[in-house]
Amino acid sequence: MTMLSADKTENELFRSAVLKTVWAVENTHRFEVELQTALDNAQTDPPFTTRQEYHSEFRGFSIKIATIRPVPAMWGLTLGDIVNTFYSAFDNLAWALVCRGKTPPSTLSEAQQRGVYFPICSSNALFNKSIPRYLPGVKRGDIAKVRRAQPYAIGEKVVARHCLTTLQKLSNADKHRSIQPVWLRPDANWHQVVNARDCLVGRIRDMRPNTLKVDIELARVYAKKTGLDPDIALQGYVATSVTIDDELWLPNFMKTLREFAIQTMLGFVDGEYVISLIKAEGLSTEEI
Repeated sequence: MTMLSADKTENELFRSAVLKTVWAVENTHRFEVELQTALDNAQTDPPFTTRQEYHSEFRGFSIKIATIRPVPAMWGLTLGDIVNTFYSAFDNLAWALVCRGKTPPSTLSEAQQRGVYFPICSSNALFNKSIPRYLPGVKRGDIAKVRRAQPYAIGEKVVARHCLTTLQKLSNADKHRSIQPVWLRPDANWHQVVNARDCLVGRIRDMRPNTLKVDIELARVYAKKTGLDPDIALQGYVATSVTIDDELWLPNFMKTLREFAIQTMLGFVDGEYVISLIKAEGLSTEEI
């Protein structure tokens, strides 16, 4: 077998991992367009309504969310599909590495074959412990590349924020329930009192809630009561984005994950092979 044909044969081992990665990448792009369209529409048609209450204890109005539209159920299902496809792509990558290693699957027991996974570890010690089970017989050079892709490689203090850590967390969650994004109120906001009755309006305080949900306080308008029935007319704007678990911005996560997945795959597979495979399947090569 010539060196060229050997390289081609090895590249074919990664076919499934590459195709799943590209499929997931394309779906993140489509999903981001859908999310951005919804956020753009929310600027003129907010996904919530507000109510206000006067509180004598702090001499002002509390502006709270009265109703909020639920996000589309398909968002959670779409995110679950993307997460699981990326996760599967990394596991397919691990399988390919075992196939070209010292103990290919034909030499392993069924239990050992079922134990092949792409490790996602929070420390070097845990990674070293995982190798015999997850990556049996994988070449030393490939082990080094997988090690560099681990969350702890950028510093153990930031492991929790690594895209692979989040991917693992979401994949585990999706096995038991649908991942459901929620509306998040980021820093961009604006409020203005346009009319006041029976009160003198002072400053406006942004309450900076983490999540938009019913009864959450958005702002306080301090006002001195001058009559029996104080009231205000308020104009405002609260920018929204989509997040998971009140803290993870979904578009940022998807962008980081797809870039990381592409970079990781290209560390093992020839780029020209990847592009030719993608073109043959009619997929996009824009980010490769």
